[in-house]
Amino acid sequence: MSESKYSYAVGRRKTAVAEIRLYKGKGTNTANGMPLEAYVKRADLFTAIYSPLKIAGVYESFHFDIQVSGSGESAQAQAIRHAVARALVVADENLRKSLK
Repeated sequence: MSESKYSYAVGRRKTAVAEIRLYKGKGTNTANGMPLEAYVKRADLFTAIYSPLKIAGVYESFHFDIQVSGSGESAQAQAIRHAVARALVVADENLRKSLK
């Protein structure tokens, strides 16, 4: 976990809630204290989770720590995607248009 300044946001989907701390720079993406690859089992959900970073063209520029709870695996992935998109807008307002 990085000690630097971060962007904070909350994403929701159904009853799933994801709280994100988005850090600039390279690092490990974690969910509930576990590496994201260990927490999310289905490969198709990685596409959804990382889509805001890829659309904005900043995939290699950020890493995040997520606390997620509620609902099922798919809804949690959608909540994480929502949180990532909102945190990117907090980090850089110019990304808002491409993420809409």
